[in-house]
Amino acid sequence: MKTTLRTALLVIATATVASAQGNPDWHAAFPGCKIAGNLYYVGTADLAVYLIRTPQGRPGATVTRVLRDGDKVELGGSTLVAHLTPGHTKGCTTWTMQVEEGGKTLNAVIIGSPNVNAG
Repeated sequence: MKTTLRTALLVIATATVASAQGNPDWHAAFPGCKIAGNLYYVGTADLAVYLIRTPQGRPGATVTRVLRDGDKVELGGSTLVAHLTPGHTKGCTTWTMQVEEGGKTLNAVIIGSPNVNAG
């Protein structure tokens, strides 16, 4: 039986729209690629965007709570853990998750931002 997998998109951006307009790399094409398991990079040359494939498809998003450091979010069988990493912005969040690749469990880190704002 053929199972059709739909995708759920997790977007993690690390700067403001105003910054994007001044940085041409935010619009520069960059080839998408599989990172490991069901985690893919689908961003541009300087804008991080990740895709997490799930068998459930793309569920509608509804805000149900404010996330705190260490909170977990379930997404189609994947569990993402929020890690508060302020510096770029007050609410900047880095995410961790486990992915399966070639029979191995790997730890993935999706960094909120490696930069610190000047003010």
